[in-house]
Amino acid sequence: MKRHIEVTVVVVPDGDGYYARCPAFPSIFIHGETVQDALDQVPDALVLALDFLDKNSQPYPVGEDFSIEEEHEVYDNLTALQPHPEWSAKLSANLSVSV
Repeated sequence: MKRHIEVTVVVVPDGDGYYARCPAFPSIFIHGETVQDALDQVPDALVLALDFLDKNSQPYPVGEDFSIEEEHEVYDNLTALQPHPEWSAKLSANLSVSV
């Protein structure tokens, strides 16, 4: 199963680089030397945040700053349909950046 995720990321300059944060995930607060460096770290942080929510049976955020949609593969043989053990390895994150 593949999940398509869209999350708003806000990047703000700091004296020695940039900070990226996700309003839907207050625990995601990333520092990078450049804007791109900060943004490059967001998908990994997002995977960790979602994994934490899943493992603790907590709901995902709701609102315009986060959306998730499961994409289902179509199989001719239903016996071949098995869940992917590490869905985060197939994570596709689209980042909408507000500066």
